[in-house]
Amino acid sequence: MSDVVISAVVAGAVSLVVTFGKIAWDGRQKKQDRQLAAREKLDRYREPLLTAADGLGSRDNNIRNDGFLSYLDVPERQRTALLGTLFRFAQLFGWTEILYGTFDRLRFERDTSTKAVADALRDIGRLLAVDRVDRTDPADPTTTRLMIWREEQRAIGELMRVNSDPPRCLSFDSFARQYDERFSPWFATFAAQLDPASTPSSERLAELQRLLAGLVRELDVDLIVL
Repeated sequence: MSDVVISAVVAGAVSLVVTFGKIAWDGRQKKQDRQLAAREKLDRYREPLLTAADGLGSRDNNIRNDGFLSYLDVPERQRTALLGTLFRFAQLFGWTEILYGTFDRLRFERDTSTKAVADALRDIGRLLAVDRVDRTDPADPTTTRLMIWREEQRAIGELMRVNSDPPRCLSFDSFARQYDERFSPWFATFAAQLDPASTPSSERLAELQRLLAGLVRELDVDLIVL
């Protein structure tokens, strides 16, 4: 084989190595950029998501242990007690929607620095949507109580999102004024099943409180919630 041919072969091989090396480098760089973007986005919305999770956990505890739903039988407090409770769920759905956007869920679940928060949000969403708990008839999944389907969670989250710069959630006043027209179709079944007698013993709410506590721990890197 002539020196010219050998040189051409070597040059071609080197070119391939360089090309594939660049592809691999570009792939790693893009992955790192995506991971960095996920971490930065979580840091941007960490505090409002923490506030929403802590607020819902507090209301969950009040329902389970402090008789909060007794206010549903007090005419002058009934609507505020109901809408205040639903608003705390809506806030969590809203900030989750803002955090994930349309395409970011898998990115958050795969990056090691955001995975724990993504896993906690996934477990909360799954718990609220599953029909295996809180059944009045164990053999009949349609008798499950206090269930909010994924589609309902997503719809509520989308309605809560205010497309400002940066995005934010509706205030309680805005939520309350819009509830009957916009939110009630998605909360109707859940709201109707909130009962002062039976809800405090809900298996779903007990597990929800545990999962929310875990989410708060993952989010509270600055020890805001003591």
